[in-house]
Amino acid sequence: MPTALVTSFQRLYLLTIFYFRFCINIYDIQMISLRDTLEQNLNSADMPKAFLKWIMIFASLPIIMFFISIRVGSEFSNFQLFFRAYWMPAVIFEVITLFFALRIGWQPAAQFKELKSIIKIALLIWLSILFIGALFSAEIPAISMISVFLWILHLGFFGALHYIFKHWSINNQMIRFMALSLSLGSAITAFFIIIYSFIIGHGSDYDWISAMPGFSNIRHIGYIKLLGAALSLGAIISGYDKRTHVILFIINFAAIIWFGSRGPFIAILLSLLTAYIFIPNFRNIKKLGTILVSILSAILISQMVPTPPSPSYNVFDRYEEKKIDDYEKFTSGRSELWADAAQLFAKKPLIGNGTDQFKYTAESALGASRHPHNIIMQILFEWGLIGSLSFLFLIALLLNSVARDLFAARPEAVFLMPIMAAIFFSMIDGILFYALPISILSLIIVMQTIKARQ
Repeated sequence: MPTALVTSFQRLYLLTIFYFRFCINIYDIQMISLRDTLEQNLNSADMPKAFLKWIMIFASLPIIMFFISIRVGSEFSNFQLFFRAYWMPAVIFEVITLFFALRIGWQPAAQFKELKSIIKIALLIWLSILFIGALFSAEIPAISMISVFLWILHLGFFGALHYIFKHWSINNQMIRFMALSLSLGSAITAFFIIIYSFIIGHGSDYDWISAMPGFSNIRHIGYIKLLGAALSLGAIISGYDKRTHVILFIINFAAIIWFGSRGPFIAILLSLLTAYIFIPNFRNIKKLGTILVSILSAILISQMVPTPPSPSYNVFDRYEEKKIDDYEKFTSGRSELWADAAQLFAKKPLIGNGTDQFKYTAESALGASRHPHNIIMQILFEWGLIGSLSFLFLIALLLNSVARDLFAARPEAVFLMPIMAAIFFSMIDGILFYALPISILSLIIVMQTIKARQ
């Protein structure tokens, strides 16, 4: 085994020892293992067994993505490239969920009829624009149609989830296990990818940006880590499995920093600030202290674990590298993407340029960026004013329940934190472009909406 690899594992071993001592001393954590927490949830009579199986498979999707897309040889296979580009485990899972919902009695047509007339009209307008844009406006209609069908699948998945969770009836035990499972799946994925980087060897000339297993770009790893970290933050604020979620938050947030994901780092901090303003039970010295020390420990751990020899890793190294007086460099080229998206929108302002066409039409995309790294510019570019306004109207209706919960006496932070983090992050990246983050957020919003009504 190479000396560098041995040294790296020695560092990881020492780091692990330090980490657990730190947890015991700072948080006064009794040695309650994660296994005990999981068993406590699994043995609960308050959760349907079907939900347990379903959420555990859902939480495992990032891990499945990691293992299936490990590169064998010098190149990815065509299957792996397609698999990574469209986040296929999430797509397949959504399809399976649709069939499960149909099996237990879900009737999409009947569900659609129950909607208010204005919602039906907005949905039909949005769907019409998706098809019109793909057929008559897209540079490559076939690729655009694939993404149109994916959006229809996401819509069906949302409807199926709504039916399923009304059927199951959400309780606190299910919320706890949802947060625990998804955050744990994110943390395990981060651990596997980091270990993989040591196995490859940091001294090699490996493509550390686009060849890591699981995701077509290391920035996409941050999408899952953001939601995992935000779920744990919400659980800590809500008082769900606090000790376990402290550990999971530290792992996920340390991974965000280690992978150089500046957007998720900023989104988490902005979400905490918003939570402090709107969530009364967060304004507690003990909770604030716990989260502050968790953030500091995550920063410390992220700096102790060696990163690959690439300027794209480690948030703080990336900030040092970017010149504050060079706006274009500081935004990592986003300002050019936004300018191109605005110009292309101006050319087709009503129906847009078609779904998933940005990399084929924007010069600044360089044939690589599939979206302009801003959700507003993304939907305006793809769907124009007509499609964007109808889509935003539907989103506003969904988030209305979230807003009511935010101003409630005891808001459910475990839902609110990932939703707020995703909204902040979507202003500077494409978290709402890819299948798995959309699936996770759909689950969180459905559970929040139904729980608020209960």
